[in-house]
Amino acid sequence: GGDSNRRKGQYSVAVVPFGIALFEVSMNGSKRRASDERRCKLREADGDHFPTTLSNLRDIESYYGIADKVLLAFDECYATRRLDDAYIYGRRFAKFSMEALPTHDYYKSPKAQHVRLRKKNVEDMEAVMKKLEDVALQMDEEEEQLLAKQTKQDVELSAMQKLEQLRAPTNKLSPSLARPSSLGPPPLPIADFKYLPPPILPPAEPLAPYDECPPPPPPPPPAYSDVV
Repeated sequence: GGDSNRRKGQYSVAVVPFGIALFEVSMNGSKRRASDERRCKLREADGDHFPTTLSNLRDIESYYGIADKVLLAFDECYATRRLDDAYIYGRRFAKFSMEALPTHDYYKSPKAQHVRLRKKNVEDMEAVMKKLEDVALQMDEEEEQLLAKQTKQDVELSAMQKLEQLRAPTNKLSPSLARPSSLGPPPLPIADFKYLPPPILPPAEPLAPYDECPPPPPPPPPAYSDVV
């Protein structure tokens, strides 16, 4: 009874409880998360990479092969913590498995080969959805660390700016009273009086004016005959 009903619905899209809304709103509930904006940008940049409807002219085995290639890329990115790429590939795989594959006429085929492929795809899809939640958690941690680092830098920058304002002189002229650049550099400050050199005193006797002739020489001494 219940076990047969469980097996009957085991391979339907409803087996994944997370739902496609996982990719459109905050994961793990409606509460806003640190990586919401980051994941939203990734979704917008990626767009609808895979079609939502498959052609029955192509066998369903080839579509399962495409899903496996995307799954391989997701596992590689997840193992190396390339979170953005892992989120994109995981989202592509889940959307392709939940939306596109069920549109093929042979998706619910009772053939053993188709049942085996469908079972593997559903199991892979459940594993990918759980890993995607882990990817989102790691993204949250990264965004919170970046936010804390940015907040710390902003606080330090604000403190430095306030310190510079306190160190700046308080008697600065306003921009309207500042010296125009056309006047050149400001004059040198006047030296203190006690450091000025002493004044040059005038000579004891005034010098002859520049336009006068030198004084005549003194008369010669009298001759001996004149004295006798």
